Amino acid sequence: MKKRIALLLATVLAVGTLATACGGNEGGNDAKVKVGLGVHVDMTYGSADATAEKAGATQADLHVAAVTVDADGKVVDVIVDSIQIKATFDTTGAVVAGTEQTFQTKRELGDDYAMEAIMGDACIGEWYFQADNFETWCKGKTADQIEAALGSDGYPANDELKTGCTIKVNGLVPAVVRAIKDATTEVAATDTLGLGLVGETAKAAFDTEKATGSSQAYANFVATTTDKDGKITACILDSVQANFTWDATGKITSDLNAEPTTKYDLKEKYGMKDVSKSNGVIPEGGEWYEQADKFMQYVIGMTADQVAAIAVDEGGYVADETLKSGCTMKITAYQAAVAKALAK
Repeated sequence: MKKRIALLLATVLAVGTLATACGGNEGGNDAKVKVGLGVHVDMTYGSADATAEKAGATQADLHVAAVTVDADGKVVDVIVDSIQIKATFDTTGAVVAGTEQTFQTKRELGDDYAMEAIMGDACIGEWYFQADNFETWCKGKTADQIEAALGSDGYPANDELKTGCTIKVNGLVPAVVRAIKDATTEVAATDTLGLGLVGETAKAAFDTEKATGSSQAYANFVATTTDKDGKITACILDSVQANFTWDATGKITSDLNAEPTTKYDLKEKYGMKDVSKSNGVIPEGGEWYEQADKFMQYVIGMTADQVAAIAVDEGGYVADETLKSGCTMKITAYQAAVAKALAK
């Protein structure tokens, strides 16, 4: 999904020219930057036990960042977005809402996020507007400099940043920092950065025999770069599952402070290799990160339309014979995330 043009006052954040949505990076034809993707998951904000007056809720706030950085580790371009993935339940543990429900990101919600309506005159701008200001402030800075701008209360501690961004950044800052530190894929500095995020609540249910309710916040996200012809030059994708449980009284029983590890970072611990091997398509099987690598490599050089056209079966699993030799998993969410990242 492309960034909106930040409506910034030069006297507020002196950062040079404004970047257009997923704007291209400046530099000579031979200049290179590294691409990174980072996520931070908060399961505490918005999660609450059920009461007689109000349904209980599980909520995963996922903050995602795509960056390009120069040889000195300074941000050249950055895109951030967030999504809140929820499920609700009553005082008997029964699910009220959330099963197979999809959610829009805060950027996609735009003015419908309605932060200005809630905060009134205290709000300096809608979430996407302040996120744009945060992105612009990050440019030219290192991970350490960005991390130092986070106050102990979760709000910006940097005076310059505070003039254009008063929202909590305790989710955005770690996402950007992780993206910077994980940036390894090298592309031309003139390539255009993109970020796509797809999230849903899956498997929300109450097991009467075990007297336990559970839900899973599932998010898929991708950072891309494209050349002047709209062809992908880099693709980095990942997924994360945030799992919640509650009891028959609607009391949350899972550890909300335990941030989940992404599928890519889990490596062999995700445990997909044996299941993959059983279908016989990949002789030795393929762990999730290995299959993700195949998908990421496969889409290099493709346009948005070509990624969307990759054949899948009725369940969304890879049907393209070339890709299927190394990736047999369900890819429709990744195709959707790439489409958002490359959207004009």
